[in-house]
Amino acid sequence: MSLAKQFAVYSFLICIINPFKIADRNNNRSLDREEFAIACKNFGTGLDATETNIIFDHFDSDRSGHINYDEYVYALAVRINFILLFSIFEREK
Repeated sequence: MSLAKQFAVYSFLICIINPFKIADRNNNRSLDREEFAIACKNFGTGLDATETNIIFDHFDSDRSGHINYDEYVYALAVRINFILLFSIFEREK
């Protein structure tokens, strides 16, 4: 992998990791519903409480009431893959 690609991957990972670390206020390596709601508000998502809860439930795949880092990354990866596929199909129209 070229140095430029390595840097791009590193930058992308930082963009994923930092918001999680900032949102994890008690540093227990997971986000509870309150931490997630505060993060959504602080990051300017414009989501209301219902929308925030729906997204939290989507991320919390094991229904533990917390989003651990693996769940967070997996949910983002699925979303990113969907966006990439959609953009490929749109370009081919």
